[in-house]
Amino acid sequence: MLSLTSLTAAEFFQLLSVLDALWQFYHAHQELKGERRRIKKFSEHSSMRLQGSASKLFFVLVYLKQNPLQSYHGFCFGMSHGKVSQWLKVLLPLLEQALKRLQKLPCREPDHLFLSLRLVSGQVLFMDATEREVPRSVDAKRQKHEYSGKKCCHTYKNLLVSNQHHQIFYLSPTVAGSMHDKILADELELEFLPQQSLLLNLGLVGYQPEGAQTVLPFKSQLRRSCPNMTSSTTVCWPALE
Repeated sequence: MLSLTSLTAAEFFQLLSVLDALWQFYHAHQELKGERRRIKKFSEHSSMRLQGSASKLFFVLVYLKQNPLQSYHGFCFGMSHGKVSQWLKVLLPLLEQALKRLQKLPCREPDHLFLSLRLVSGQVLFMDATEREVPRSVDAKRQKHEYSGKKCCHTYKNLLVSNQHHQIFYLSPTVAGSMHDKILADELELEFLPQQSLLLNLGLVGYQPEGAQTVLPFKSQLRRSCPNMTSSTTVCWPALE
């Protein structure tokens, strides 16, 4: 469950309880194509491929976690490419509403981050960028814009601020993979609490928000002391005072 959906079983069922109510209301008043029903409907048709709210939630979470092509995702769930697109247009907004009701959505505005951090002061925060691959464009200008700097890898990028409990406090706007992590962080002008402990990765060397206590991993020291260290070895941060 965790590797396929990024949620534990307990988190899945907590989200399911909210999504189920939203789906039942949607299905009673609207068809899958989005057209409003003349007469309310309270039961799903037996030919519906995704029977029950649990299968619908699993379907959309796997799609978001694995980022497959819709044709491949449809093959895995026994439906056509067009039907996958149709289901996602319905389920993605419902999932967003469910997360909003559970207060699990991250802030999208820099000003709102400071207000959120005031409610959880004292926690150690992590800042890092996450990338997702996109198909290589045939347009040369767009290729260069989306090229991440890694071999044959074209991506979109978001900057995240989270804590040690995997709670995401802030999600930046989506930018092309060619933008450097530090440049993106500087443009956002995020505001943190005074003396906030902020752990960064090496892509954010030189980033210093006002008042925050930033800490970088000591990767070079680890390599000198551990000659057999590979690039996949976990990088550690020095202890915070």
